[in-house]
Amino acid sequence: RSVSPLDLVLVDFGLARALDASVRWTRAWGTPAYSPPELGGGEVSAAWDWWSLGMIVAELAGGRHPFELTDGTMMADQQIQSSLAQRPVDLTAVSDQRVALLCRGLLTRDRERRWGENHVSEWLAGRSPAVVADSYVPAGARTRSVLFGGAEFTSPVELAMAFQQH
Repeated sequence: RSVSPLDLVLVDFGLARALDASVRWTRAWGTPAYSPPELGGGEVSAAWDWWSLGMIVAELAGGRHPFELTDGTMMADQQIQSSLAQRPVDLTAVSDQRVALLCRGLLTRDRERRWGENHVSEWLAGRSPAVVADSYVPAGARTRSVLFGGAEFTSPVELAMAFQQH
C-alpha cells in the first residue's frame, strides 16, 4: 500500500473459499507453483495459504522461484506435483538463515506440522520455533510395490517388462 513506510498487502483470490471448518474437501484449483502437496487431494485448509506464503517468501528471498529451471522457465505442473510428492522444496537459493527457517516452517509438506499463525508470530518476535524435519526420498529409493498379473513389482523396469509380456 505504501513504500515509505513499507506497508504490504498480499492478495490472491485464485482459490477463494469461505471455510466453515478447519478442512474442506473440494475440487481444488490453484496455481501449482504456489500450491501445497495436498493440491491433488482436493483438501483445502488455512494451511494451504501458509504454504503459498512460504513459496512467495522463498521466491523473493532466493531471487527465483524454487521450481524455476536453469533456463528461466518454470517446471511443468506435473513436474512440480511429482517433486512435492518426493522431496522437500529446494531452498538452497535462500541465503539468509532466519528467512530460510521461516520458509522451512511454512513449506513443511505435512499440513498438520506446517507452520501457521502462532509459529509465524513467534518467528516475527525473533524466536526460532521448531521445524519438523521433512524427509527426502530420492527417486531411485522408492519402495512402493505394484501388484500386476499376480506378482509384486518394485522395479519400474520389471513392471514394464511384465506389461509387455501380458
